[in-house]
Amino acid sequence: MDWVSFPGLGFGKFFLPNYVLNFFGLTIGFYAIIFSTAIAVGLLCSWCLAEKLGVSPNQFLDVALVGLIFGVIGARTYYVIFNFSQYFQNESIWQNLFELINLRAGGIAIYGGLVFSIGAGAVACKMKKIRVFSMLDLAGIGFSIGQSIGRWGNFFNVEAYGTKTNLPWGMISNKIPLHLQPVHPTFFYESVWCGLIFIFLLLFIKRRKFAGEIFCIYIALYSFERFFVEGLRTDSLMLFHTGVRVSQFLSLIFFIAAIVGLVLGHKKRRAKV
Repeated sequence: MDWVSFPGLGFGKFFLPNYVLNFFGLTIGFYAIIFSTAIAVGLLCSWCLAEKLGVSPNQFLDVALVGLIFGVIGARTYYVIFNFSQYFQNESIWQNLFELINLRAGGIAIYGGLVFSIGAGAVACKMKKIRVFSMLDLAGIGFSIGQSIGRWGNFFNVEAYGTKTNLPWGMISNKIPLHLQPVHPTFFYESVWCGLIFIFLLLFIKRRKFAGEIFCIYIALYSFERFFVEGLRTDSLMLFHTGVRVSQFLSLIFFIAAIVGLVLGHKKRRAKV
């Protein structure tokens, strides 16, 4: 059985069962449970706030369903594109195609999910005549709490950890091939940061000056954190053969775009006054 420990904090071994439930040979792991819970909580929080931000709860659910489906597709597509070398290694073309969509083997990336879900959701909003930027504000709130919860799936899978560290909260595990030297629990850093973003956005709702402001703040804050934390990770996807970490590259672009969005939004608002 795999285990994780935080010796600097005085915590002994946390033993991690391989799965939670077994239905006729089909196992359901902790990651799947946590991932599903993260989605459900994110959707619920956004749904409860929909009317406050000018979106009908029923319309929110219609768009959110579209965004969720394409978000999962995007998260997997992103991972496959930037980790393509591990696929098409079997002689059977059908086995190779199965591996491309086999989420049970792991391999999803948040930025792919964000881009696809936002794009698909925006199209759905246009078709249903829903305010796109108000919907994006709800998405930012849902994404932040969902990511905060979802990162704990990485804990149970013992993944998304960083380089060696001497900090007291360094993590060790039998699954980390560094001779049991403590490493940065980067999944925890992101979980805490996203939780703080969620709390901040909730408190900021009453101060929102224009539709889309909350989403821009979410993107700016998350991208800022991800840029630095990604530099600590040991499992980063690279931008093909450039040696550039894809998530750091996108974090920089998204951070700049979010700041530009905030500036333009406030300029447009002041021009109307």
